[in-house]
Amino acid sequence: MHRRGSRSFHSFVLLCLALCLVLVAQAKDGRDFAGFYAFTNVTQAEDNVAQPDRGATVGVTLTVQIFNYSDLGDIKAPVLALLESGPSHALLGEFGTVKVLPARHDVIVSGHFTVPKEAFESWSRRGGSPKVVVIYRDAAGRTLRQNVQLLRRPVLPPTTAE
Repeated sequence: MHRRGSRSFHSFVLLCLALCLVLVAQAKDGRDFAGFYAFTNVTQAEDNVAQPDRGATVGVTLTVQIFNYSDLGDIKAPVLALLESGPSHALLGEFGTVKVLPARHDVIVSGHFTVPKEAFESWSRRGGSPKVVVIYRDAAGRTLRQNVQLLRRPVLPPTTAE
């Protein structure tokens, strides 16, 4: 009798697991854009000397490899931008021109930015990353902005975007 109850319990658990897996597979996980980042040419910005009250800044060349995992297909003329990580999300700059962010593929872009020293230091620590966004127009002509989930890589290949 104990085996029969145990067997039906296991069948119930397996059925629940299978249902959960199906629901998870169908769910959109919010990672439409993901990739890697690396930085080079790190220098203390010269404007720190001229305006010491402004706060320390760092000059850095940031290279990002962004994959388009979205269901949007090829995205024509997206803007790839670096934002402040704080509550203001102020624009720190844009990466080079990208003609197309191809579906299920990647582009590698690079740009030189002056960023707050504390932001740069957070990128160097485990868990921190630059706030990069993809700005594009949808089929209805609305301008949308989505975050890119990034992980640090020590080195990335050369840029591929024009």
